[in-house]
Amino acid sequence: MRGKGKEGERRNTDQIAEVLSRPPAIGGSILRLRSEPQSPMNLEFDWTIAEIEQPKWWEKNAPNMIDIHSTQEFLSALSEAGDRLVIVEFYGTWYASYRVLFPKLCRTAEDHPEILFLKVNFDENKPMCKSINVKALPFFHFYHGADGQLESFSCSLSKVSNFKIQVFLLLSTPQVIG
Repeated sequence: MRGKGKEGERRNTDQIAEVLSRPPAIGGSILRLRSEPQSPMNLEFDWTIAEIEQPKWWEKNAPNMIDIHSTQEFLSALSEAGDRLVIVEFYGTWYASYRVLFPKLCRTAEDHPEILFLKVNFDENKPMCKSINVKALPFFHFYHGADGQLESFSCSLSKVSNFKIQVFLLLSTPQVIG
């Protein structure tokens, strides 16, 4: 391996050492150590920081949360739910109140793995949402598997306690427990 010196002449590997390292969290870096006769050692650092795209806040799901992207996915998820309680969240990514409400819903989903949560982005599924009378956001439908809708309502941050009460009541109903 050879490198350039001060006047542009080539020097041997005895005079220039290059060390390459790639720390996994940073994405990569190059460390060059140059040792020239009768001069102190020079250190040069070239860093390359790899951007890792983080999921958007509405893409972070509990294990029992499924993103729905079409009417067919919605109908399939309901039919595959069997006797489970299914809570469908209709949301808009632009709705600030839902952004605050979403972590509470994720916690509810984590606390109740027996419930299936379906998340429907209103903007991606407007025709379906309008056909099932979703007019305000965030809006929730509660289903008992494919057997039918049990409840529906709009829920703001101030009404999250009502949402939790509804979950408790529906889980306590013998038909839902299965």
